[in-house]
Amino acid sequence: GHSSGLGLELTNLYLEAGATVIGMARRSISNKHPSLYQFHFDLSRQGEWEAKVRNNLPRNDWSRIILVNCAGTISPTATFGKMDGERIQSSITLNVTTPLRLMNLIVSMFAPASIRIANISSGAAHKAYPGWGVYCSSKAALDMASQVLAAEMELSQKDIRVVSYSPGPIDTAMQAEIRKKTS
Repeated sequence: GHSSGLGLELTNLYLEAGATVIGMARRSISNKHPSLYQFHFDLSRQGEWEAKVRNNLPRNDWSRIILVNCAGTISPTATFGKMDGERIQSSITLNVTTPLRLMNLIVSMFAPASIRIANISSGAAHKAYPGWGVYCSSKAALDMASQVLAAEMELSQKDIRVVSYSPGPIDTAMQAEIRKKTS
């Protein structure tokens, strides 16, 4: 999710700091920085994108990898009994399945490197909001997956750390959507 919101801001900050950024999103950004590699996937859909990423990453002996899972959606925002099943599945795929697949991919590809993973969470992972059943549930699931990976890496004694981080409200398109639905 490097093409908007927090992901776009982090992309720009890391590029300014001289890092190589590998971004995955539905949309590309116009930045032609030589250290930006973009993959175009709709991460809310199932698919075999891991092989495309694995085979097309720039070859490098990176000593440190930072994965920030920040793609997400609050949709569908409706109470139980009024949601569309396909939208529920799409949201769970984007908010839970995709970050787990990315964590799995990064750990399998770069385990000798120092790896830091930040899964962007929400206060909604710990508090129930009517109409946000899918979002609250998916963020809680991502928090638990982060804890499991952290426990596994501690046992393996690999230099891999993971955190589920809730940055609080950020002025993004998702926040605008939330404000529109709650006003």
